[in-house]
Order: sequence, then structure tokens, then C-alpha cells
Amino acid sequence: EGLSLQRAQLAGMLDHLHEALVLVDAHGRLVHANRSAQHLLDQRDALALRMGRLACHHPADQQRLQALVDGLRRHGDGFDPPPAFPLRRRSDGLVLTVGATVLRLPMASSCTTQVFLLLSLTAPAHPPRLAADVLRERHGLTPAEVRLAQALVDGHPLREAAHRLSITYGTARERLKHIFQKTGTCRQAELVARLVSESAARPN
Repeated sequence: EGLSLQRAQLAGMLDHLHEALVLVDAHGRLVHANRSAQHLLDQRDALALRMGRLACHHPADQQRLQALVDGLRRHGDGFDPPPAFPLRRRSDGLVLTVGATVLRLPMASSCTTQVFLLLSLTAPAHPPRLAADVLRERHGLTPAEVRLAQALVDGHPLREAAHRLSITYGTARERLKHIFQKTGTCRQAELVARLVSESAARPN
């Protein structure tokens, strides 16, 4: 009864925090989502709940989330989660930043504990600003490549970005290859994550 009360108190504490917080087990099953996180899950945008497990809209983002769960299952509380990373939202091109912390909590008895991931979900009010001059100086992108990179970070798929920039899909693919080479990335999700991370770390 005491442990049940402790768990109820923990859930109540999480519910009163404004930050969106989700607790998942080593199999990716949802244990608890506070009110702010439940609101995000109900939108079924970057993240949703499917058969009791968290699921991302974009396959590449799902792989990153699954890597967190796999790391927890293999290493337990010795798992060192990677830095916060972005998940793309399909509705407005913004990104949902996910940070992870490993917790060990009591379960059915005082002698039994279990490891969980506490995920913090942060939705920025505006898309990250990618300054053209920074992209040119840091990565040597051409003006055309800068425009494509900005469109991708805004959440547009490559084909849609090509349409918005009034270029062919083939041209967009060729420019993306050059961007990959200049930024040291090899996948679109990796590129977006790197540029978003650089923008977040850039002094105002």
C-alpha cells in the first residue's frame, strides 16, 4: 500500500509540472504521461500512442526512439542516453525536442525495482532559425543549398521542398547530396538534427 501511494504521489507530481513528461519501460510501453504530455500525444503529430507504445510519425525518428529503448533494455541504469534530439512534427514543420533520463523506481515490493526512461518533450513556439550566413560560413553551402536546407529543417519533405523552391526533384536530390558532403551527414534526418542542434546552440 505504501508503494502504491508513492507511485500515485509520483504521478500526481508529474501531472502538476508544466513540462511534458513521459515514463516508459524497457520495452517502450507507456507507464505514465503527465497532462502536458498527454495533450501532445492526443494531437498524434510527432508522437502518438499505438498499442500502448510510443510511436513517431517519421520512420527515421522512430529509429532514434527505439535506440533509446534498446539501450535501456541492454544496459539498465548503466545506460547513458544521448543528448536531446529533435522529432519532426508533420502539422507545422516545428520540431519536438526529446531528452531522456534513466530512473530506477520501486515496483511490487520494497526489494523489487525496475528501470524506466523519463522523456521530456519540448515543443518550441517557432521553427529554429537557420541564418544563411552561418550556413555558408560554417558549411560552405551555396545560396541555393541554404534555401533547400532551410526548407528541410522547416519540416518539408524533399519533393515538397523542391516544389516550394521551384526546382525539379532531381535538382533537389543533387543539391542534397552536396549538402550531405559539406555537412558530414548521410541521411536527411541526420542533417536536420545537426542543423537544428547547431541553431539551438548558437548564441542569440
